[in-house]
Parts: sequence; C-alpha cells; structure tokens
Amino acid sequence: MNLTIVNNAAVARSYLSGAVTVAATVGATTSVTSTVQQLALSIDGAFKSDIFQNNIYITDGTNNYGVSDGIAYLSLIINFIGPNSDGIGNNLTSASIASVQRLATYLPSEGADGGTAPSWSVQIAGKDGSGNLQSVLTDTLGNQAVLVKDTSGNSINSQSGALNVNTKTPLVYSTPTTASVGTTSTLILAANSARLGLYLSNTSLQQISLGFDGHAAAYQYGITLFPGEKFWMDEYSFSTGAIYAITTGAATYIGVQEIT
Repeated sequence: MNLTIVNNAAVARSYLSGAVTVAATVGATTSVTSTVQQLALSIDGAFKSDIFQNNIYITDGTNNYGVSDGIAYLSLIINFIGPNSDGIGNNLTSASIASVQRLATYLPSEGADGGTAPSWSVQIAGKDGSGNLQSVLTDTLGNQAVLVKDTSGNSINSQSGALNVNTKTPLVYSTPTTASVGTTSTLILAANSARLGLYLSNTSLQQISLGFDGHAAAYQYGITLFPGEKFWMDEYSFSTGAIYAITTGAATYIGVQEIT
C-alpha cells in the first residue's frame, strides 16, 4: 500500500527513532515504502497523535487522510499490507509457511482502534484431523460463522449470528410411585448407578426424615420433609446410593419419581 506523509506545519517531524523524517516545510512529503515501517507507523503513538492534531496528513497518492479518516487508513495498512504479506513485509507462500496452504479468499475483520477493515482481509484456515484444508465459515453477508460439534462429533450449529448450543440429553422419568415409610429406617429407593435425578414428596400428615447413600434415616435429623414438602435432588445433592426414610406415624407414604 502507498503511504506518504505530508507536513502541515513548518516543524520537522521524526518517527521510529529517526528512521522516518519529514522536512520542516509546509507541504513537505516523505514516502514510506517499507512495509515494516508502514506497519510500525500504523501503531506508533506519536505518529497517530500528529494526525489527530492535524500536524500531518497521509496520502495514498489519490486520496488524503487526516483528522477524520487517518486512523481508518492505518487500519487498512495493519490488516492488509499486501495480499501475500504476513503484515510485516514477509511474503507468504506455501514454502515459507511450512507447506500449509493459504486461501485466496478474504474475510472482513476489525482494524486498528476499532476501525473497519477492508473486505479483503486475510481469511484464516487450517487443516482438519484428516489433513484436509478447512476455511473459516462465513454466511452470505461475509460474517464469520461458528461450527460447534458435540462429544460424538455431531454438528450442533453451523450458522453465524446467535449461537444456539444445546448439549442436553433428554432424561427419562420413571413411573411415579409411593413408598411406605415406617417408624424404623425404611428403604424407599434402591441404589441406582444410572440415576440422574430424583423427586421425593411427603404426601402424608407426618414428618419424614431421609438418609442417603445407604445411611439409615434418623427421625428429625438430616433432611426432614414436613407434610406437603418436596425434595429435588440436584447437582449439589446428587447421589446414586440407596435412600432410607423414617417417620413417627402409621400409614405414612412418600411420593417417589426417579430420573435416569
């Protein structure tokens, strides 16, 4: 890309530790042809400050870029110094990047200071597990898309924009049942390594205390359900072990629904 600095004041300008200078004359110009220096100037604070203060402006030989659009032009330099450049003056070929293919198509991206980069910004690509070249996915508007796969390798979403990722597996509810609870610790649900959740509901008029992981239930110790109360086993109280219950009255029942 062309980068010529034009002095707006009768003060000498010096950048990159004196590597780039502009004479102390209004209208004096310095052409910067080195892509390394072009990139360095594009991120140089003193250089950008002079543009903001209208001490200098830059031109590509056709258009002038100053206070309002100089930074946007620097964004172009950062994102595209050349279609075969790595941004610092190195030519990218299959030989110079270890035989990894480089795509000839481009994606929009963000430039310096949040500026909009050109539509011909370099597209990222790589090889999949089979060694085949895969490019970044884009939609019809050129926006980057995201491809997500679950642990089984199934595609979850390959569209750009809002990503709707649902990795939940449907759960299976057992047939609702009840268990009789006695005045001594009573097994109400056997251990089940496939258990993923559990609902317990005190459908009686008595208090019911629970024991988990094969531990005997003790009345009014640990988790105790008052009449009408429910217990939901979540990730913080999860157990696959046997569950026991105890109460003080006769004809006491607890509703049970296991989830696997």
